[in-house]
Amino acid sequence: MMPYFFNLTNSNLTYLDILTYVAIKSFDNSNNDCFPSYETIAERAGLGRTFISESIGRLETSNFIKIDRRGYQKPNKCYPNRYSFTIDKDYFCQIPHEIFKTTDLTNCERAMLLALRQFAVTPYQLYGSLKEIAHDLHLPLTTINKQYYSLVKKGYLDKSSLKRKVTLLTSRIDWDYTAYLTFEKPAKLPELTLMIA
Repeated sequence: MMPYFFNLTNSNLTYLDILTYVAIKSFDNSNNDCFPSYETIAERAGLGRTFISESIGRLETSNFIKIDRRGYQKPNKCYPNRYSFTIDKDYFCQIPHEIFKTTDLTNCERAMLLALRQFAVTPYQLYGSLKEIAHDLHLPLTTINKQYYSLVKKGYLDKSSLKRKVTLLTSRIDWDYTAYLTFEKPAKLPELTLMIA
């Protein structure tokens, strides 16, 4: 799950910080916290350890995550930081784990796909012109255009309805979380026969 990341430059964030956040959040447990190391986060996100360290600092400063730095609690034993998430649970869009399994996307393309996902009005429809998206994210239109058309070329976005301000997410990634929900049918109760004595 990912909170909305609008006004990136006002929050001193880059759009790659969204990828860092989602990588950390992917380790989230039922207590709304997790303990991945910088190396583990970097490997999941496909980003360098130095960038991850800086990115985590920006996410903390912007109040997207809280960090409990546990450090050395025993001699020669360093514990990973504890990350918790500060955004209300009803203020997010869902991100499938498949985003990390895509091998043909660059880190910038993957991060932009996450940034664009915030504009979804259905699991597969994004709403807004590229100019409006650039304005809401506070990113240069040239940055949006470059990554957007690269994602179109690779088949992750369909721009055929862009004139109507609609972009379609293709099925290269399964964005429809309702497909993952399973409803168990109640067990059929045995029929009761009324016995009169």
